[in-house]
Amino acid sequence: MGEEKSITKSDFTEVLGKFTEDVLLPAIGRLIDNSADSVKEELKVEIKKSEQVNKDWTDKRVEQAEGRINLRLGGIEQKLEKADKKLDTLVDVLEDKRVIKVKDVARIKFAAEVGKT
Repeated sequence: MGEEKSITKSDFTEVLGKFTEDVLLPAIGRLIDNSADSVKEELKVEIKKSEQVNKDWTDKRVEQAEGRINLRLGGIEQKLEKADKKLDTLVDVLEDKRVIKVKDVARIKFAAEVGKT
């Protein structure tokens, strides 16, 4: 067999540098790229889930608010109907007692109808 040649620090550094450049760095680059793509996909999925949760929460709150508004409007409509009945009754009573003229009754009732629209 031949003589074994001793490796110098310079030779070792050169071989290690070439190995790092040719093999290690490209492999690490591929690992990072693959990991980044995987993380991107996971983030996209999580963002979609979060958007859906937010949308569901918002839809629920809007429905609740609409319900409360409808209840309040219903109460207001009932109060307006009562006020209309009171006005009609008052106008009829005043007409029966001849406090106001028939012509004035017609004007008041017309104004009340126009005010509803």
